[in-house]
Amino acid sequence: MQSSDAHLEKALSEYNARISELENGPVTSDLVDALQKRGKVLTLLGYGVSAAEDFIDAAEHLDSLLEDGKDVLPDLCLRTYAALGSVYADDDDADAMREIYAKAAAFIPRLTDPVSCARTCLRCAEDLCDADFQDDCVPFAEAALASRRAEDSNGRNICFEALCLAADLKIDDKQYPRAANLLNEAARLGGELLDSGDLYDPTAYAFCLVNLCECLMEIDDREAARMYTDALSSLLDDKQFSDRIDSQDLSDLHGAVGKNLMELGSVEEAEKHLLRQAAFSLKGDDSILREAIQQKLDGSR
Repeated sequence: MQSSDAHLEKALSEYNARISELENGPVTSDLVDALQKRGKVLTLLGYGVSAAEDFIDAAEHLDSLLEDGKDVLPDLCLRTYAALGSVYADDDDADAMREIYAKAAAFIPRLTDPVSCARTCLRCAEDLCDADFQDDCVPFAEAALASRRAEDSNGRNICFEALCLAADLKIDDKQYPRAANLLNEAARLGGELLDSGDLYDPTAYAFCLVNLCECLMEIDDREAARMYTDALSSLLDDKQFSDRIDSQDLSDLHGAVGKNLMELGSVEEAEKHLLRQAAFSLKGDDSILREAIQQKLDGSR
């Protein structure tokens, strides 16, 4: 057994004992906490069905405590309902997910430690966005930005992701200046994480730069758009960076850079990226590649 699994099995054993003890008495917030934490351990160990049962039990116990007017830490309420919501999200039960996440959202204004809850809020926001519930997503996305106060690399990566998600919501509403501000902050933070070797998701960072360039062009800041487009172009030329991105995403990124360079009037540089984009799907025959590129260029002029 790997050491990580051994650690999880030990934690599971401890939670089993704790829950058995708590179940001999009245329902308390301690029982709710232990159930949702055991559910997370079971999830990590691959026992999805058992984990879901714990999350359901925890949420039901929490419901009864709240109905009885008991004082329960808002952070625990958020985590408990969010854990069950993630089960519904994984099962593609969008309506059930939306309903339980609405319960979780009610506790956001009263969180005692917003920074520690930022990852949970980000996951909720991502699930709701994926299900096209953008309005429901907003309070979670805003709450996730509490990670701005984080100082550790994990918290700063959460902040980077939260900034990108918040910007996506602004782009959907065509609020390009606000989106550009959020993406500029995300690009700065992502760059710092990249330089220190702490960036978790280089693909997200690359697409952050794409979206930032497009927002800047929407607000007619072509000088800044060119600066960030050049920065992304250099990153894509960096094998150490590009090797961390899968081929389909690289294809899309080269296509996006090529499109932006065309709009910025740099046809020759655009061709380089469009050629690379084509190379991911068309292999071997260079004449086919050239024809594909020419069609792209003709269509962009």
